[in-house]
Amino acid sequence: MPNEEQPVVNPAPKVKQFPVAITVIGVIVLIAAFSAAAYYIGVKGIRFSVTSNQKNGQEQVTNTPNPTVAPQDTPLFTGTLTRHIQDLQIYKLTDSDKANGLTSSDFIYYDAGIFTRGELKDYTRVIAIRPAEGPGDPSVYILATKDFQTYILNDPDNATVNYPQDDWNNPYNVLDKTKITATKTFETEQPKELDLDKNFALYFEKLPIESADKALLTTDFSSYQKLTSPLKDLTIYFKPYTPNNTYANQMSAADKAQAQLKQKYFLGDTEVVVVDSVGLPVTYALTTPLGIKTYNIRQAQYLIDSKNYDAQVKLYDAKKISTYPTSPEYVYLPNMGFKGSTINSTSGLKFYNDYESAVPDACAFTLNSRVVNVTDTDLEQVGTVFSMPLYHLKDTKSSFYTLAFNNKFSFYNNAMGFKWDDVNKGIKQPNLDEYVSMNPLLFVKDYWNRWVALGEYDIKLPGGCGKPVVYLYPTKPTQVTVQFQTPIQFTTDIPTYADSWKVMAYPNGSLVNLKPELTDCSKIDTSNKGAEYAKAACEKNTYPYLYWAGNVNSETYPVTNAGWIVEKNNLSEFINSKLTEIGFNENEKNDFTSYWISEMLSKNAPYYKISFLQTPQLNTLFPMNVTPTPDTTFRIFMDYTPLTSKPTIMPEPQVLNKLIRNGFTLVEWGGLKQR
Repeated sequence: MPNEEQPVVNPAPKVKQFPVAITVIGVIVLIAAFSAAAYYIGVKGIRFSVTSNQKNGQEQVTNTPNPTVAPQDTPLFTGTLTRHIQDLQIYKLTDSDKANGLTSSDFIYYDAGIFTRGELKDYTRVIAIRPAEGPGDPSVYILATKDFQTYILNDPDNATVNYPQDDWNNPYNVLDKTKITATKTFETEQPKELDLDKNFALYFEKLPIESADKALLTTDFSSYQKLTSPLKDLTIYFKPYTPNNTYANQMSAADKAQAQLKQKYFLGDTEVVVVDSVGLPVTYALTTPLGIKTYNIRQAQYLIDSKNYDAQVKLYDAKKISTYPTSPEYVYLPNMGFKGSTINSTSGLKFYNDYESAVPDACAFTLNSRVVNVTDTDLEQVGTVFSMPLYHLKDTKSSFYTLAFNNKFSFYNNAMGFKWDDVNKGIKQPNLDEYVSMNPLLFVKDYWNRWVALGEYDIKLPGGCGKPVVYLYPTKPTQVTVQFQTPIQFTTDIPTYADSWKVMAYPNGSLVNLKPELTDCSKIDTSNKGAEYAKAACEKNTYPYLYWAGNVNSETYPVTNAGWIVEKNNLSEFINSKLTEIGFNENEKNDFTSYWISEMLSKNAPYYKISFLQTPQLNTLFPMNVTPTPDTTFRIFMDYTPLTSKPTIMPEPQVLNKLIRNGFTLVEWGGLKQR
């Protein structure tokens, strides 16, 4: 795709003003106290970095204006996005925060313009960001003030009323209620829905956060590409695909070939960042007006079903009903995906049941689609979807098909131990020709005349997040609930996860499952790697930890350049020394090494590049809710790459956080499965 802006001749879009809070994405690799995780005003799971200079006690954020967009006659805001250096004291600082090392300086505040009209005229809009407490997402709220002493809170979902104050969904769970004089629904230039034209629309996802351990907004878009914006006073940016080629020459031939094909075909994702007139960024998913309409209907029903489900769970817990209720199916945010049954085709071709993002990543994946490098001459029309022309590749031997096929099937076609039937029950494992005959890749041209690839989602990945386990160490016997904030594509869950885990946790770490009737011990396959202990634990109904594997709809999996290069013969010594260094006890070290060292050695590589994601990154990548909230949360996730030779340039060693156990402690470890 060329770097210059593409001309757009579409009519000016309609803007649907639905300022709403969206709790986003968050599921995780494991567990953790999430009482701080918040409902966002349109966000959950964030990131940031700021280029700035200080002025009058504030940090000025410089943003490049969009010269192609004419300003409105009466813009909603004046001013520039500005970070406050001082603590505005909007967030509470709890004893749990202090135990986790959180201070008031960790709370981030921005001035985001002054309202020029409406009932908030002359009020300053404030963005308040609180780092995650435990393994949850950061909390983000939007407020308005005239004096920086008292505030009006943007609460479009009435969360301050609909949830008890000790519930993490209630803003007053983390905000100082004495500072809030009223709640309202604010006007915004970045509403929940933005129509681009009759075929395409944008749907609000979240505010982007750049730093996992310091919740700063992303404001530097110098590495992004600017797209033509038909939206007044709004600039649209697209993040190009950036492969990590640091160790490409030391990868196996198969992995190198996959990486080269990704670099050949991937231009980026359909997610965009929309920056308003004062510089506030928001990420949106590219979708269709029909997709949004369908989502709104399904989401409304989901909320009703969820309330009914919660009521049924209470009846079950009170032993008034004997069957545990089935939780409603989660409704994902709208994107470019569609059902095969919605394709209008007279060609007689076969299609899969579901199409979402092409060539999904393992472990943490998003459902946004791929913008890809194909040409009009590579494609031929096979029908329509949502009234748009739909295409497939003319060449059935295209390397793009090889990329998609190997992305799914290379997990099963080696000695890693993944069993096809465990993940893809009732589906015959196809060969490449059979796979291609069902049209696993389909293409549409988006608003900016870019080709977007949709891939089949019928065939499931076997679980890129490899055996994340959660240990719980309360100071006294305690009933603990652990719940993912968004759905997980489970390949393993021991004991069975039914909308949550509920256990009685003991100080020595043993866990008694409080929903034992939901786990069928006879169906636990102890030949599966990592589950050797599980059948005996199930029969005793006492477990050493909570264990799951699978893939989660979450933030894009981060690239970690720092780390170490370790020789094969030194793996055991190196990993044991690092686990001792961070503060794991002997039991935790034995559990980790017994799983991961044999897993790594099965790759039979002479060298390994080893890195770790740590608590702040995992809190953003895999948030969850733990009740009661642990006093100490320590999470670590190993990422490794088998290398065929020793690199000439060594990575910078990581600085690993130390585990200091204080009060109710949650410890989690996991790792990324490699093909």
